[in-house]
Amino acid sequence: LDNPHCSVVEMVPDPGKADRDAAELAGKMAAFKNSLSPAEIEELVKRSADLKAWQETPDSEEALATVPKITVSDLCAKARQLVNNVEEKDGTVIVSRADQTSGIDYLQFAFPLEGVPEALIPWLGLYKAAFNQVSTDKHDYRELYDLGMELTGGVSFSLEAVVHYPERSWKPAAFVSMKVLDEKLPAALDYLKEVLLTSRFDEEKRLREILAETTTGLRQSLIGAGHGAAMRRAAS
Repeated sequence: LDNPHCSVVEMVPDPGKADRDAAELAGKMAAFKNSLSPAEIEELVKRSADLKAWQETPDSEEALATVPKITVSDLCAKARQLVNNVEEKDGTVIVSRADQTSGIDYLQFAFPLEGVPEALIPWLGLYKAAFNQVSTDKHDYRELYDLGMELTGGVSFSLEAVVHYPERSWKPAAFVSMKVLDEKLPAALDYLKEVLLTSRFDEEKRLREILAETTTGLRQSLIGAGHGAAMRRAAS
């Protein structure tokens, strides 16, 4: 919506409100008590005492015996073996595994970044912040957000260092992760293809909004957890 209107809400503390609320509640309770007969008051006191006694009474051995328990003998001594299927298609290695996931598909796409010029590496952070947050050739960024919520259970973008243990080396890579219901997988893949290949990074106004939101989030994280930022900085 291209709506120029806005609302400004000013919250002003009200000294003494808590005391007034407490006095109002006490008045209501006193009025309720005055409306009861002695027999009704005695019944409420008895019910309250019975409830407290029931809550404080330990369960009997018979009741505790009905609680399901698991023993060491119920556990398998061997870890479940995960079998991956590895295939190559059009020069791309595809690793898949069939598992019990209640009809949910979990996908992760890895994109090597060795070919990214060193001068452009700092801009990867902006790409991460703007991933699926800008418009595409087919959808406005608001429509794209709704489409992603409709088709997927979440899409994330991350930048990581992939370690190769035999060579004791590492390579930079970008990962796109997505979870989606079986029946929505084809449409979700089309959505992801649209995001990856047709995102509009020439929308200066939208990019400024994303930068402002990112900057605000970073500042708030420093206020709430500055020690964590210092640790990450020291470890980098």
